[in-house]
Amino acid sequence: MNGTINRKEKTMRRGKFTLIELLVVIAIIAILASMLLPALNQARERARRNNCLNNLSQLSRSSLMYEGDWGGWMPGLNSSGGPYSNLRWGFQLRSYLGLGAVQSTYWPKGMICPNATLALSQTSTTYPGCFQMDRSYGLSREGYPAYDPNTFRARKSGQVVHPSRKFQYMDATDWLTSYSRAEYSVWYGTLGEAYSSSNNNIPAYRHSTGLNVSYYDGHAGALNRTEVWNGSTGSFYNEKWSVTAQ
Repeated sequence: MNGTINRKEKTMRRGKFTLIELLVVIAIIAILASMLLPALNQARERARRNNCLNNLSQLSRSSLMYEGDWGGWMPGLNSSGGPYSNLRWGFQLRSYLGLGAVQSTYWPKGMICPNATLALSQTSTTYPGCFQMDRSYGLSREGYPAYDPNTFRARKSGQVVHPSRKFQYMDATDWLTSYSRAEYSVWYGTLGEAYSSSNNNIPAYRHSTGLNVSYYDGHAGALNRTEVWNGSTGSFYNEKWSVTAQ
């Protein structure tokens, strides 16, 4: 009888975790989590980057459709004031993307870069569920006519030299971008997701210090910082940025 009780007690003791065993299990789980978390974060970032790439490709493809309807003219860079104030890409492309043909830069969330925190913080009561496109993507202004409220600031598609190489739309904190604001350490690396009238036209390196860009032929790609800016205003600038340069 006593032997039976002792065997039961031993079985019960073997079925319970000691404190040390529990701590070992917790430590193993923590180690596994620390190993898996970076991979999960990387997968999440890849999904965000791919979403953004798709958005940018849509912008360039929509621009091609716009050109087909308007005699080769590409969407413009005009801002407020003057007779051409409504001819800016954020207005002109809306109907080609299935949006209402109105003068609004508030677009649905799915068309905003998932990492554009500034854009996603700016909403509109007039357009519920929409966010500020002007703080998500920008059109490169390099090679376009200089600011003049009485001039349509655009180019014809036939003026673009090597369209598969030239930057068109890209991650940005403003609706226009310029090469002079593309140096990471001076601009986006210092300011981050921010915008002001004096800190404008800045490309946004919001994907692991890289950015996404689309080209005039409709394709899009992910670039690192050195592929966007190298300080040169010579062949590097002409090849990638200025639409009319060889």
